[in-house]
Amino acid sequence: MIATNPKPVRWLLSTCFAVALVATAPAVGFAQDAASPTAELSASPEGMIGLGLIGAEIGMLVPAIAGVSDTWAYLVFPTIGAAGGAVAGIFLLQDGSPTPAGGVGSPELAVAAFAVGLTGLIPALVVTMAATAYDPEDDADLAQAAREAGPGLVRVSPKGTFVAAPGVQVRTTKADPLGVRDARRELSVSVVSGRF
Repeated sequence: MIATNPKPVRWLLSTCFAVALVATAPAVGFAQDAASPTAELSASPEGMIGLGLIGAEIGMLVPAIAGVSDTWAYLVFPTIGAAGGAVAGIFLLQDGSPTPAGGVGSPELAVAAFAVGLTGLIPALVVTMAATAYDPEDDADLAQAAREAGPGLVRVSPKGTFVAAPGVQVRTTKADPLGVRDARRELSVSVVSGRF
């Protein structure tokens, strides 16, 4: 049997694949038809979506920066912010909407709001996740209380009720000396435990 090194084979195959991709690529590609210089831009959904995204981002960032750790705040505030931003986008940036200057909604501003909303989405999520990251030191006393409550799936202690992975134990029993029962294995799963 002849041993072969797979690295040159992989390199040759990947090079052939790359050459085939380059050789079969079209010479000229168009993403869309060229717009005529007199074509008017439409700002139909961009303003609503853009300001909705910005409102949701603000709704995520404000509780995170304020140090709120309750889950409801990260469900309610972004939803309210997104709804408020979407309504503002409809009235301020949509086609046919009067602007403060007395004109009609600007498609350029609508597209800019959409771009800002999309651009800020990932940084807003990163800042929110960094501000609300799990810190085991905060829950050290609760974890200790859950451990002291026993190995059950539901653990009751004076500090609260906890749900955790149950304690599982496999035991081998001995045969009965009288021959009534053979040796066997038992599986024991704790369902409820606690300190009262």
